[in-house]
Amino acid sequence: MLLTLAAAAMLLAPLVARAEEVKPAAKPSPAIEMGAPFADNAILQRQMKLPVWGCSKPGTMVTVAFAGQQQTAQAGKDGKWLLTLDPLEANAAP
Repeated sequence: MLLTLAAAAMLLAPLVARAEEVKPAAKPSPAIEMGAPFADNAILQRQMKLPVWGCSKPGTMVTVAFAGQQQTAQAGKDGKWLLTLDPLEANAAP
């Protein structure tokens, strides 16, 4: 019996080694990433111009539509983009 277990272990060893080599697929990154302050439940300053920024592939056209406004910017060679929304009025709506 001891010899049988040893033989089975030798046969299965290459399969175990291969299973360890398999790496999970990398999670794809989003096409456009917003700057850190722009997340769920963010609070934005009212009555002043609002800069909005993030990153994407270089040259990507990014359009932000918010509170009835729409602005477009193009990502630079470094992938960073910035646009400015007009001042917003106070609002409790999400």
